[in-house]
Amino acid sequence: MNSSFGCYPDANDVFGPSVVGCRDGFDFTIAFEQYFYSLAPSVLLLLVAPWRLQILSRMHQKVNGNGLRLIKMSAIAVFAVLQLTLIILWATNSDPRAQKPSLAASVISFATTLVICALSALEHSKSLRPSFLLQGYLLLTIIFDAALLRTLWLIPSFNSSIRDVHIATMVIKSVILVLEAKEKRSYNKSKYRDISPEEYSGLYNQSVLWWLNRLIWQGARHVLRPRDLYPLTHNMTADALGPRFWSRWTKCDRTTGGQLLRELIKLLGSALFAPVMPRVALISFTLCQPLLLKRLLQFLTSEDQHVRIGYGLIGAYGVVYLGIGASSALYWHRHYRFLVMLRGTLITAIFRKATELNIAALDSSTSVTLMSTDVERIVRGLLDIHEFWANIIQVGICAWLIQIELGLACLVPIGVALIAFGITIWLSTFTTAFQMKWVTKIEERLGFTTSMLGAMRYIKLSGLAPKVGPLLERARVREVRAAGQFRLLSAVSVTLANVPLLISPVITFAVYTAIAVKHGTTLDATRLFTALSLLLLLSEPLFNVFGGLIDFMSAIGCLRRIDAFLTKPSRVDNRRILQSSAEQGTANSSEPEVACISIEDGYFGWAQDREPILKAVDITIPRGQFTLISSPVASGKSTLLKGILGEVPLAKGTIRLSRKDVAFCDQSAWLTNASLRNNIIGVSTFDADLYAAVIHCCDLASDLEQLPGGDQTIVGSKGFALSGGQKQRIGIARAAYARKELAIFDDVLSALDMATQNRIFQRLFGPKGLLRRLGTTAVLATHANRFLPHADHVIVLGEGKVLEQGPYMRLTMNKDLAEAETSEASSGQVFLDSEDNDELPSQYSPHEGKAQEVPLDKSRQLGDFQVYRYYFAALSWAVAAIFFVLQISWAFLSCFPTIWLKWWTDDNARHPNERNAYYIGVYTALQVVGLISSGLVTWWSFNIMAVNTGVKLHEILARAVMSAPMIFFSSTDSGSILTRFSQDIQLLDMSLPLALQVVVTNMLICIAQIGLIASASAWIVVSFPLLLATFYLVQKYYLRTSRQMRLLDLEQKAPLYTQFVETLDGLATVRAFSWQQNYINRNHELVDGSQKPFYLMYMIQRWLALVLDLIIGSLAVLVVGIAVALRDSVSPGFTGVSLTQIISFTAYLKLMIMFWTQMETSIGAVARIRQFNTDTPNENLPDENSEPSSQWPDEGRLRISNLSASYSEDAEKMTLSNINIVIEPGQKIGICGRTGSGKSSLMLTLFRLLDLKSGKIEIDGIDISKVLRDTVRSRLISIAEEPFYLPGTIRDNVDPYGRTTDEEMIEVLKKSMIWDTVLSKGGLDAELDSAMFSHGQRQLFGIARALLRRDYKVLVLDEATSSVDSETDKVIQDIIRAEFKHHTIISVAHRLETILDFDRIAVMDHGRVVEYDSPSALMANQSIHAPPLSLTHPPLLNHPHSGPHMLRLPHPSPSTLSALHDVQDVNHRGILVALAHPSTHPRRQLLVLKDVEKETANILQVAIPGELPERLPRCGDTVEVRVQRGGRIEIGFGGANALEIVAEDSEEVSAFFGGVIAEAGSASDLVACVDGEKKSEETPGVLLC
Repeated sequence: MNSSFGCYPDANDVFGPSVVGCRDGFDFTIAFEQYFYSLAPSVLLLLVAPWRLQILSRMHQKVNGNGLRLIKMSAIAVFAVLQLTLIILWATNSDPRAQKPSLAASVISFATTLVICALSALEHSKSLRPSFLLQGYLLLTIIFDAALLRTLWLIPSFNSSIRDVHIATMVIKSVILVLEAKEKRSYNKSKYRDISPEEYSGLYNQSVLWWLNRLIWQGARHVLRPRDLYPLTHNMTADALGPRFWSRWTKCDRTTGGQLLRELIKLLGSALFAPVMPRVALISFTLCQPLLLKRLLQFLTSEDQHVRIGYGLIGAYGVVYLGIGASSALYWHRHYRFLVMLRGTLITAIFRKATELNIAALDSSTSVTLMSTDVERIVRGLLDIHEFWANIIQVGICAWLIQIELGLACLVPIGVALIAFGITIWLSTFTTAFQMKWVTKIEERLGFTTSMLGAMRYIKLSGLAPKVGPLLERARVREVRAAGQFRLLSAVSVTLANVPLLISPVITFAVYTAIAVKHGTTLDATRLFTALSLLLLLSEPLFNVFGGLIDFMSAIGCLRRIDAFLTKPSRVDNRRILQSSAEQGTANSSEPEVACISIEDGYFGWAQDREPILKAVDITIPRGQFTLISSPVASGKSTLLKGILGEVPLAKGTIRLSRKDVAFCDQSAWLTNASLRNNIIGVSTFDADLYAAVIHCCDLASDLEQLPGGDQTIVGSKGFALSGGQKQRIGIARAAYARKELAIFDDVLSALDMATQNRIFQRLFGPKGLLRRLGTTAVLATHANRFLPHADHVIVLGEGKVLEQGPYMRLTMNKDLAEAETSEASSGQVFLDSEDNDELPSQYSPHEGKAQEVPLDKSRQLGDFQVYRYYFAALSWAVAAIFFVLQISWAFLSCFPTIWLKWWTDDNARHPNERNAYYIGVYTALQVVGLISSGLVTWWSFNIMAVNTGVKLHEILARAVMSAPMIFFSSTDSGSILTRFSQDIQLLDMSLPLALQVVVTNMLICIAQIGLIASASAWIVVSFPLLLATFYLVQKYYLRTSRQMRLLDLEQKAPLYTQFVETLDGLATVRAFSWQQNYINRNHELVDGSQKPFYLMYMIQRWLALVLDLIIGSLAVLVVGIAVALRDSVSPGFTGVSLTQIISFTAYLKLMIMFWTQMETSIGAVARIRQFNTDTPNENLPDENSEPSSQWPDEGRLRISNLSASYSEDAEKMTLSNINIVIEPGQKIGICGRTGSGKSSLMLTLFRLLDLKSGKIEIDGIDISKVLRDTVRSRLISIAEEPFYLPGTIRDNVDPYGRTTDEEMIEVLKKSMIWDTVLSKGGLDAELDSAMFSHGQRQLFGIARALLRRDYKVLVLDEATSSVDSETDKVIQDIIRAEFKHHTIISVAHRLETILDFDRIAVMDHGRVVEYDSPSALMANQSIHAPPLSLTHPPLLNHPHSGPHMLRLPHPSPSTLSALHDVQDVNHRGILVALAHPSTHPRRQLLVLKDVEKETANILQVAIPGELPERLPRCGDTVEVRVQRGGRIEIGFGGANALEIVAEDSEEVSAFFGGVIAEAGSASDLVACVDGEKKSEETPGVLLC
């Protein structure tokens, strides 16, 4: 070491920076060090500290730990004393060397110490994590202090006191650094302890991503579950971002384009720009590599340079690669945080906007595509957003450095890059159009898939599965074809991105060689490899820019789509709140206080540009009363109700409600894939008593007893696990449980059997029903006029307007309404009694099942190589072989040219410039062929391999779904299935082929580069075993965790997709209840749940990149160390080759391992498809191979023998048990029973949707268990509740198989009464949209389909007319009886009149056929098992306004009149008795008994044998009813023969009551009279039901 005595006297006073004439020139001057190592950092801290102190002052205390704070303050106090001592020492120092800058630095440092004290105190108590500012300052200044101390030590004559105090200062500063770096988790207040370790991590922790180690270690040792993942930091959560964005978005001017981008920048600006500083540091460290390479090669080729320079270069390499790793980790950490925040903001915004759209304009598939495909592409496109500006800076600096090395040749790479960039920009203009074309096809396929999954029951029932499956596959093929242009564009873009890397060196070296020859110089190893390393650093960012440009433009296009979606007009709610007179401050209020809903001159229509459906609507619905809205099907009931809910645009008029939050149940019940209890409770709190009452009132108690999990049973997507009636009753229960002031029910009873209808009607809407007791205003829309007499208020719709409204008593003179009521009398009567309501259970005992935690598959952690075989099995061997040949070619052509350049420099050293043309020519050929090879590899990977595997695996997925049994759909979340068709298929299309290509390419290149790196010295090979062992351990821990994280990422998206689809499906219900905010909050939870694995997956990738950077840095230090140590024996050329390869080797290795992870996790999509295909049971069994004749069934004979069935293998109780039925050809068979009795399950067995445990079903002598299931379903004609529409025209849907002519289609559409509607929409060639039909018309459409399949002789009706009014039902029944009169008909019915003329009726109860006989025999026997037939209806409460009880008769048999009543509280105004007989039907006689004397009577079941008396009762006749012991009842009137009624029940009954006939006559022309005198029509007491 040279002393400082040789220095000039003022050598340390000058700025320098290098000291001249002493310390071997390998040091800086003291002045420079004081300015830059002390003054500059201190001034920066003093400038930034006030801003940080201001932020901290506004925070509340989060950390205790007073002991630690005291230690920190003590250490800082000692530090301040030492700084003050330094000021004194420098001020009194007699040595003039750098005294002024040193004194200034000491003074500023002392001031900085005071700021540090304040910062430390506030940071300790108010910040969860250690101070970034203090940690950065202390670390940086400690390093600088070490450099200053080195300088002071190299000057022996320097003041030792100053040197000693500097040492003490450095030591105490190190202590403060350790104290400030200490994490404060154990000192935090309790509410901050269960948060992510990231919240507590300081600068050093985040620089090396130390906070991830525990998670990576846990993932390597155990199978991870969602609960094991770190939570998001607070500022990344949806709750923190969603409301802030939406507040900004609703206030901004959205008329200008690009507003979404501006608002996102405003919201996330700090997160967006946080990566800038680390990225600048990364640029600096990266560009140090070629400079160090040049200096090292100069050191190796120059023997007169001191070895200390070599040691310095070793240290410099270590610092540079450590800096690259740390700055890269910080940069990507900050950037991923921004991307995750952006993703969460967009998803929550899309969901929130979707909840505000008009339901007529809502397309759930669009929303799902935006929040999945578009958001993911935005994240991928913005992944390199900081790379654009950073790479431009790097390219500019590299070009300048190349100019230093090669002169004017530096213009070549810039020119080549600009040409390639220009072409890329031009191509990118096509990106958005090509991508939107692809995304549109994705949207169409996903929309079709979503509707298909929701209608799988109907698809299978109607035999459409063989049609729907190929349609789905064709949709996939169209999607893949639409993606072809985008993929080709991507391949061309990748090829162009390689142009700067492959072509620039060729032209650059050619130009430089030409210039060198002219000037008599040559291209030596130092110049060539320095220039080559700079070209690599110039080309690599250009490759990233070009490659990322397509994704960036794609992201811009997706942002525009989301912007357009968010700027769509929201639903306009024109409803106003009713105000009382007191609130208005005037007595002249036009809105009576008793009103709950008031509509004045309302015009309602689904589209503003179309004729309103309802016009001039003026109605008032009384508060606290029961209002019934009646009209035929498609007359506007649903439109009116949706208008009250604010869902249908109000073109004109005003609508006022008492409150806007309304309990609502749609005619198709909306259910979520949750437990039955949660579907009832919704977002309300649990009230055990109310819950028990609702369960009872909705007749769900017996269903809960049968369900395996009770009310904890998961109902499945769209209620797959439940029958139609059960689903409807749960929807009704939810509306009742909500305890809203207003409850609206849209034709909710039509899906229920008659007995269940009556029970629910009585228990909910009756005089003592639950809704009345809760004080709820109830509105029920129905086409069943039999409920009209029990309403307080009736509204009749027809011809697009309100025909009548008011109390029912005032509407009875309307002849049409009276006749409609009379025509329905035989369809089922409404019996009111109070007994049922008085016996409400005090509490329902819920089923408390503890969820069993399913053990997770270990392959999630370890992977499964068989999945790769499964993937490549989807390819032909030729496609795979060509792929690997192209990959090997590209890997060879990527590495060999570097060896060629080394040979060239060696030859140039021996024979300068003699064979330049030869070497340039071969080098050019190698690079050009390499460029072509790179393009071919990309094209082959995406346009051939990805297409083949994507179509094949989608086909496997589609066939697995189409062949799955129905039980699978009831137990599997549709969101989970949908993610396979969306997320997994997206991975197959993009992520997996990209990952596979990159992994194979980089693996082969890395293998070649390892050899090139070892070429510098054989000693390097010694390190390879350790290097490989390190790589093995890293990938072992990394891959085990990362592949699990990717699987968790996929799995946690499924509930998010499910909620999107479910919420949008039931949006009208959600908005009616005013549950939007609750669902938005739930969406926030699900978004956060999906964000955790998404964010951690990316961060784990950066953890890997950091580890690899450190490993490669160690390798670089090793190479440099060996080169320095063996300076005399190593080849500078091969050392240049080695270090040049290390520069790119780092990138290739990181890409390989990171994309290996992406490949492993993307192959998870293949594993999920494979597992889905394996685990999904196939309903088609091997022995089902019989193919009957093409006419089968041509007779229609059915025999069901000893049939038993259940939905699960381990069920303790059979769903169907020991059923035996024989149906002869042409017979008409009705199946009835209460909801949940097994009717639909029996139908499912006929269609092979429910497998038999025992027994068999034969049709025309053929055991259907031996026949292909699709054949059975296609040969049975079915008409179900909800039809499914195929994408296409009306023609495609009326006749999906194209077997009939247009004339036949038109004929059946006319018979089905919907041809006029079809014609108005454009005829058979119009695109079918389900919104063009009402609920009832959709069923009529299904009947039209059935009419085209009359060739087969078995027709099955499953509640086919449940949603049509009586007149429409009669027309449909006439069509069925006329068109299918020679067919065997099996009908599941809720309406009695549809099956009372059938040959036989099967009565089901608890999965058994309890009776099977003719209707007349069943009614004569008065079965206790057949509610609709024997009319054992539940008692019906006396209506508080209309008065009398009712006794009604159905269509009678020739020998029997049957009736039931269950009379209590008969001290009201009278009893209505309806008698009917073939000789008098349909003019049935009505008797109104008044002035009842006796209070009690109890008649359980009665039959009236014999004929009606000869003289029918007249006004003024006296009627006597005697109820005697033993159950004998006598009715006498007017001297005529008495009717004798015998009760079958043995219970002793005794009562007497009598009175005078007040009215008598037919239902159509009743006259009012009292004591024989005719009175006016206003005479009270007449009651029609």
